[in-house]
Amino acid sequence: PILQAPESPTSISELNESDKSSFVIYKHSGTLRDPGSPILTEGESRNVISNNQPLARFLQAKFMSQPFLFLGASVDTIEQFISSCDISSGGNAPHFALVPNEEDIDTKVSILGQLGIQLLVYEASPGFPDFSRFVNDLAQAVKASDIEPEPRKPPSHSLRKVTLHNVGPFR
Repeated sequence: PILQAPESPTSISELNESDKSSFVIYKHSGTLRDPGSPILTEGESRNVISNNQPLARFLQAKFMSQPFLFLGASVDTIEQFISSCDISSGGNAPHFALVPNEEDIDTKVSILGQLGIQLLVYEASPGFPDFSRFVNDLAQAVKASDIEPEPRKPPSHSLRKVTLHNVGPFR
């Protein structure tokens, strides 16, 4: 499934429907169908996730359980995404980000490393040939690997009963 801001699903049932496969593509800005669509500002991007709690919880759960690969995002955009989803740890999966070299990259490697995000730094040049080469090589390697995604397993246990006491006043 492909989720994209600002057209992302707004209900848990919609998100659960799109969670039938083992991976999700989340396009943070613009749309895949219209590559020329507007790129959201930092504030707009933050609001898309912050104002859509089902999406924020879904992305947070994915981040905690599955590897993420950030492509075409700056370190600042990745930090903004992490903050918008209220993510405070890297979870159980490794994460990677292909980012251009920039000032203070060593500090940013350390900060995102604490969240389990390994920065793959490249030297940006006109037309970004290194970026394109990496993505194409990765796509070819995945195709050649014949690795099938693991089927989703049902939960090993489920909640059967909940008893609440002193939950607060209701009006």
